[in-house]
Amino acid sequence: NYRLTVRAVNAWGQQGDPASVSFRIAAPAAPSRIELTPGYFQITATPHLAVYDPTVQFEFWFSEKRIADIRQVETSARYLGTALYWIAASINIKPGHDYYFYVRSVNTVGKSAFVEAVGQPSDDASGYLDFFKGEIGKTHLAQELWTQIDNGQLAPDLTEIRTSITDVSNEITQTVN
Repeated sequence: NYRLTVRAVNAWGQQGDPASVSFRIAAPAAPSRIELTPGYFQITATPHLAVYDPTVQFEFWFSEKRIADIRQVETSARYLGTALYWIAASINIKPGHDYYFYVRSVNTVGKSAFVEAVGQPSDDASGYLDFFKGEIGKTHLAQELWTQIDNGQLAPDLTEIRTSITDVSNEITQTVN
């Protein structure tokens, strides 16, 4: 821990009251926990610190197999990147299989120890379809499908339906009168 004290001095040598601040120059603490959120063919890893530090980001490493010796992460796992959270998404990430994240805190001074988290992606396809039900019709895909429907083929049927409606309407009018 360091303590920095400064005081103002004017041209005649008079000194103001000192102002002090304590600080520490050290590598950050390891994440206290890693929240894994399963998605469809994806897993989102969100690390948390015991005490929030805005100068800290996280380094993400990924493996399909558990790494028994945490010291081997850098040689055995795949480096994903540095961020505040990470979404590992791929068609190769399949439900029913464990995937391992190795995460450590990083700042300008150094890096913490790795913390392991294991999780699986979701296999709830029907849940995702229910979530998007009604939204699909508003997308460009649905609009593209509508443009491929040939209304010209329906024209004779529409004419026949209109004629039938007119005939029924006329019959009702004659019956009422």
